[in-house]
Amino acid sequence: MNQLKWPFGFAGVLSADNSGAAAEWADEYAKKMIAKIQNAYLQIEKDAQLKPTDLKKKGTLEIARYFLELTNLIQPKQPTVKWDDERLIILLRGTRKEVEQSKLYDPYIQLMAKIDGAITQCAEEMKNHHLSSVTGTSDLIQHLSKKQGCGDLILLIQFNSHYVDEYFDNHKINNNSLHFKNALKKTYQEPLKMIFDYEDWIKPYRSTILEHISVVKCPYCDRNYIANAHDEDGGISTTADLDHYHIKSLFPMFALSLFNLIPACNTCNSKFKGAKQTRTTYPYEIGFQNHAQFYTEASLLEKIKLMQGRTDANFMIKLKTADGVSQEKQRMIQGDCDVFQLERVYALHKNLVRDLYWRSIIYYSNDYIAAAKKLLNDNQIDKDLYWFLYGYDESDDGQDHENTLSKLRRDIIQEIEELYTEMDIQLGDEKE
Repeated sequence: MNQLKWPFGFAGVLSADNSGAAAEWADEYAKKMIAKIQNAYLQIEKDAQLKPTDLKKKGTLEIARYFLELTNLIQPKQPTVKWDDERLIILLRGTRKEVEQSKLYDPYIQLMAKIDGAITQCAEEMKNHHLSSVTGTSDLIQHLSKKQGCGDLILLIQFNSHYVDEYFDNHKINNNSLHFKNALKKTYQEPLKMIFDYEDWIKPYRSTILEHISVVKCPYCDRNYIANAHDEDGGISTTADLDHYHIKSLFPMFALSLFNLIPACNTCNSKFKGAKQTRTTYPYEIGFQNHAQFYTEASLLEKIKLMQGRTDANFMIKLKTADGVSQEKQRMIQGDCDVFQLERVYALHKNLVRDLYWRSIIYYSNDYIAAAKKLLNDNQIDKDLYWFLYGYDESDDGQDHENTLSKLRRDIIQEIEELYTEMDIQLGDEKE
């Protein structure tokens, strides 16, 4: 098992210390969660045995076992459950690549997509009154049996018809497709939520997870700081949420997996992303880096106004993908732009762009540089002046993990340097 690695997206890659505390803590986290998962399943099994005529309890057990056997977390077709603890450890504390290589990822993701597609199709038919002849669960199963790609959904309904029966008893008269869709999803969501119980189990670990990931700013927006804080009683509060890259309502089996927990600011996680299924970049593996750049959408005249410090300059802050970026990455980056409304929220930072342009006049002024060198008696002051004026290290390769808006700052500075080159003005590294 590889030690913990936390590659981090938006403005670069962040690697936490993998040699000691983080890896040990992750192992301890996995062990405690394994005990909770196994006890939760054992309770489901006991409930079904104590009330063998209770169809809901029996169905809950059937579905729980169905998914655990599908991913080989327990040995299939065995009368006595035998857990594969090594696979559970990989599921809980492995990277996404390790989870995928262990055949825990793709079969489950593909099944969820297939089931969700069948549910969506049924809900659309119901919404358009094409299921008016379906008046109960048995009618629904008969209807689905005539359609392709619905075998898994039929199996889930057969295992756990309680929620579907409830829909027909209470909501059919309203012809509400949302109630219908939720009833179908509950057939598999509720049993898995009982086994991978994020809401009750993760609270004691939330701040500790954030502490070991060691991220200080939101990877989705690069605008907001996130941190833990200790109160007077020794308790810990945090300004960060834990976002589920695969949303836990649709993918409850990944609800406790560290690879699926991404620290994010409350605005990005709760206000913008929520339960949206739009595909975005996965910050532990890929960020914007050089795949996309912020730029000022403005004419040369307007950019000169910015250099002059004029507040009437007309421009917009936009984001574009770089040449040669694959279509897959383009779609994920566009997903970030759409879900987190990046161009809209970055429009709030026009003053930063104005300041960078205005300060460039100072940086590219030979008279200013000469006066500063003379005043401070330092002929190697260029780098310090770069930081002082721009708030950014010119040697930085985009891996600034501590300062917010570093991606915007870096891209605009590069844009300014290219503009000076086009205007044939002496660059900073040529100043005397």
